[in-house]
Amino acid sequence: MRTIWALLVLAIALVLGWNGAFAPSLRFALLVAIGLVLSRFWVWWNLRGLRGEVESPALRVQAGQRLEVTIGLRNPGFIFKPLLLLKLKTDLPKAPITKMFALPRRSARAFTFSIPCPRRGWFHLGPAVVGSRDPFGLFNQEIALSSEQEVLVYPRTVELSLALLEAGTATEESLSPGRMGESPLVRGVREYLPGDSFSRVHWPSSARMRKLMSKELEGEGNRDVWLLLDMEGKAQAGEGEESTEEYGVAVAASLCKAYIEADRSIALVTWDKYLQAVPPGRGAPQLWRIMEVLSMVEGGGKMPLPALMAQTEHLWRASTLAIITPSPEQIWYPALDSAVRGDSRIMLFMLDASTFDTKRPAPGLFAVSDRIAKHPVRRGELWRLGLASG
Repeated sequence: MRTIWALLVLAIALVLGWNGAFAPSLRFALLVAIGLVLSRFWVWWNLRGLRGEVESPALRVQAGQRLEVTIGLRNPGFIFKPLLLLKLKTDLPKAPITKMFALPRRSARAFTFSIPCPRRGWFHLGPAVVGSRDPFGLFNQEIALSSEQEVLVYPRTVELSLALLEAGTATEESLSPGRMGESPLVRGVREYLPGDSFSRVHWPSSARMRKLMSKELEGEGNRDVWLLLDMEGKAQAGEGEESTEEYGVAVAASLCKAYIEADRSIALVTWDKYLQAVPPGRGAPQLWRIMEVLSMVEGGGKMPLPALMAQTEHLWRASTLAIITPSPEQIWYPALDSAVRGDSRIMLFMLDASTFDTKRPAPGLFAVSDRIAKHPVRRGELWRLGLASG
């Protein structure tokens, strides 16, 4: 805007001077023209020869952590460079993105941006740019030091106790290799999952179902832990970080991390905009696969928990099932009872919606099977899941 006004004044002075109506205006116009040229040259020269490099940060962080980005700048010339502005463009919330500085001749400086990552999701980081402007603020120019990168912020997690992880899961006898070797009987078939060997394929069932089906051996089902996360929109309560949506994601992420560290096979099923299923797996790659899904899942789904359980039962039947839900028990209890009768072991994490929204009713009492481990989760008490000692 200032540049436009300067050009307008210059044009008026030139017109008046050219017509001879106001002779000093020609001198004034000349001074304005020289000032504009010098200002533009200042901006260009201030950036000329400037060298910069950006230290690549970790592009995978956890909510609550900080992202550290270090930018080094060097002035190899003999001219002092004042009025430089360093900016790191990003859509990460609460990010300090600008630093004003000057570079003496033949000097170097390093700047660190410490960016908080308060919530999960995909974000953009960069580019980092350094800009220069003249003392009158008429001209501004920027040069990019880096390109745009994507940052994935994983959900928060809490440390879970060994006692909680063992509750509702299979006994050691049913999981031991010796027991598996002594019981090669086929108890049923399930849909083929990536990682299954072809020796496990049950060809008659595959031909009948017109899709690959794998044999399920007796005692094998309880090896896998399936996380079933309820993301139905109508069931959610609260806002932002203090919501059943975020607490549910945090519980799922914490369980995933704990079971991976215990070398257990873990899988995930949820439905927000569409069905998302991560088949069973172990190790760090499986942890990142599930964490990536949990980073982007949203609590606006239209699939109620009983329907989700019915549609995915062929995946988790006879496995350990960790259900995370804020839905009232009268909605999902029949489906839960059916899962127990189907030889699944249940870990039930009940998100108490009444503690997130006073208009929601408190959960009631219901009879539980000895195959169900019940864990209530209230607002502000997520940390209590790690209290029990193993």
